[in-house]
Amino acid sequence: MARPHTFLLAALGLATIVAASGCSMEETTTPALTGPSTFGRAISVSITPDVLPQDGQSTARVTVLVTNETGQPVAGFPLRLDMWVPSNSHVPTSPLVLKDVGELATKFPVTGGDGRAHVTYTAPLGAESGNSGQDEIYLTISATPVGSDYSAALPRSARIRLVPLGTIIQ
Repeated sequence: MARPHTFLLAALGLATIVAASGCSMEETTTPALTGPSTFGRAISVSITPDVLPQDGQSTARVTVLVTNETGQPVAGFPLRLDMWVPSNSHVPTSPLVLKDVGELATKFPVTGGDGRAHVTYTAPLGAESGNSGQDEIYLTISATPVGSDYSAALPRSARIRLVPLGTIIQ
């Protein structure tokens, strides 16, 4: 009876040695950084406030920030702004379609010395937005770099929620 027990202990000891040999105490090297996924230029978009009534006069400030590979602001950088809405207004996550809803003060801003471009967005009047004014609209505003090869342009975006008149906004 002692022999099977000895065999079991030996097998357990061998398994421990094999498992431990797979682990080493050698120092691992960290791979070199390859840079940001935005190829050295980063673009961010924000909209304040991000909820507006569909009253034809409320405004929000769209801010686009462009920085270089070291995080410094990029002045004089041209952009294109576009407006996108869900193809099915009752399903905010449906595919987006290009459609002007409301108004941007300009669609072609250029960044200032601080790397920012500021554009005023004016909400539509309910009937002008293509609905009765009783539906919420989830509008996406995207900023795309303007350059010499649009296929390499990577847009960044932010969303704004347009609510029917009478909706309490907090």
